[in-house]
Amino acid sequence: MRILTRHFLLSYLGIFALTLTISLILMTVIEMLINLDDVVEKREAAGGALAYLLIRVPALYLRDVIPAASAIAAFLCLALAARSREMTALKTGGIPPLRIALPVLTAAMALSGVALVLNETLLLGATREFTRLEFPDESIVFRRGSFWYHRGNTFYNVREIDSDAGTMEDIRLYTLNPEGRLIETLHAPSAILDSGARWRIRDALRRHFDPDAPASPPRLEKVPRGQIVVASPGELSLLERSVTMLSLPELLEAIELGRREGRDPLRYRALLHTRLAEPAAVFVLALLVLPMGIRVERSRNVAACALAGIALVAGYRAVWQLATVVADGGFRAGALAPWLVVFAFTGLGAVLFARSPR
Repeated sequence: MRILTRHFLLSYLGIFALTLTISLILMTVIEMLINLDDVVEKREAAGGALAYLLIRVPALYLRDVIPAASAIAAFLCLALAARSREMTALKTGGIPPLRIALPVLTAAMALSGVALVLNETLLLGATREFTRLEFPDESIVFRRGSFWYHRGNTFYNVREIDSDAGTMEDIRLYTLNPEGRLIETLHAPSAILDSGARWRIRDALRRHFDPDAPASPPRLEKVPRGQIVVASPGELSLLERSVTMLSLPELLEAIELGRREGRDPLRYRALLHTRLAEPAAVFVLALLVLPMGIRVERSRNVAACALAGIALVAGYRAVWQLATVVADGGFRAGALAPWLVVFAFTGLGAVLFARSPR
């Protein structure tokens, strides 16, 4: 039994590594050919064209390539064994399909954990570096549950942002004079996008400081209604992108801060659960296609079974995209949507496996 386990485990891992390597090489070549201008333009900032591609390809594709490579490896592992009659010989010896697939499923589950670690370390770092190269003149920093950036002599602090709804929450502006001394602050509980970079605010509070008399109290000014320049469309896009680049500890920090302030950080909770559930696709897709690989034993048609597996993978990806839209929509139960997809397709894979030829 140890020989059987080792055989299928090495087969799955070998095909997975080969598929992943070939996919990344092909994507690197395609990116170099299609986006040659970008590669040449950014090569000095990144330290070379190859360095830029090694940042760009993982940042854009690796999250999706790892689950796809797992599905391909799981299918071929069993499909090739079924086509060469290995599956028939094993079943004749009293070894059930579940025992044959168990090493593959165990490895896929372990790779899901590896994918989670990679997503939060290597891929998150590559995504942040890629964003820095794409927007060299913009700098947005996440500190203590909010985003900081500056334009000219004004520093902006934004707690939450939703570009789809055109809203911001808890905005603070700090204006300095040419000597770098604070002369004015403005705090607005919320803002709604009006036009361009202008945002409508209500019930804001402005504080005026005298830089020549730092010990004197500030002069307060209530702003019932008004407009402020907070973020241009480009800055708004970068702020929105920065939300998706938060690490899991940063998301937990933002959620806890929101709770302490009496707010329900729906979007941060949804993003947290989406990021936690996403690597499970490595296991779920392997489970979905394994029954298709087993069916090759009877049909002897690898292509037809492969197409059925591709349909299952495409169905999972389509429903997953829908779940992420629901999760990002601000619904209170939206954070559960990614997990529902994972559990539903895990159940579907288990049913298909139970109905596989014995």
